[in-house]
Amino acid sequence: MDGLRKLEEAAASGDGEAQLACARAYTDIAMEKRRFFQSLPSGSSALRGPARHLETGGFEQEIARDMQIAFGWYQKAAEHGIADAVYELSLCYEEGEGTAPFPEKAQELLEKAAELGHMEAQFRLAMQYYEGHTIVCDIKVEQDYEKAVYWLEKGAAQGDNFAQYYLGLCYENGTGVGQDYEKAVSLYRRAADCEYPQAEAFFELAHCYETGHGVTLNIPRAIELYRRAAEEGDIRAALKLGDCYERGFGVEKSKERAIEWYNIAAEQGDEDGISALYRLSS
Repeated sequence: MDGLRKLEEAAASGDGEAQLACARAYTDIAMEKRRFFQSLPSGSSALRGPARHLETGGFEQEIARDMQIAFGWYQKAAEHGIADAVYELSLCYEEGEGTAPFPEKAQELLEKAAELGHMEAQFRLAMQYYEGHTIVCDIKVEQDYEKAVYWLEKGAAQGDNFAQYYLGLCYENGTGVGQDYEKAVSLYRRAADCEYPQAEAFFELAHCYETGHGVTLNIPRAIELYRRAAEEGDIRAALKLGDCYERGFGVEKSKERAIEWYNIAAEQGDEDGISALYRLSS
């Protein structure tokens, strides 16, 4: 705790970064307490002596107190214009951690954090405009693809792989921006270099090679990428491979292989996969 005390001294002197560090420290303390107590069975003998009162819900009061302290430090750090602090403060208002839920304030701070360059805030704001609603808060947001592209561009420039993927979709489909297949392919390749959303990016790249959009038409390469996407869990790719084997498109026709791929999709509850299995087995 000596380290925390020193942090609090620096924070109290007005150091914005120390204030953010204090806020995160108290958040970590609160979350660790929550994980610990939630892991205990009711009436656990692990709670003894002074800790016994926590068994009846008192631990939530302690967690709330820690989060209130964290919230106070987030507020102070945010006053310095620190993007991370503004974003974390937005989450506090959104989730009601350390304060009462306040969706409008959460949205205001989310936008401010995005303007300050916070990558996750930029992506969340982009998706609000892309989908036409807020992610969590019950606030109406008009669907605006041009604004979505604006914020996706910001995030993609910072290396946000999800922003790169969705921006690729926008360029491929001409959504909120002029259609540009080569730009889409470039973005999908960048997104595919990351673990997430690698499967989705492989699928879109495969589609580009299949159609010759932004790249030279290359069916074998498309099949290879569909396979990689399916192996990473993309149901659409499993269905596509099932269809390819069923029709003999780009691969040797094989009912057995088609069933294997359709079954992968069906096992995940996909109705198209289930229908295909029924059709091939009847």
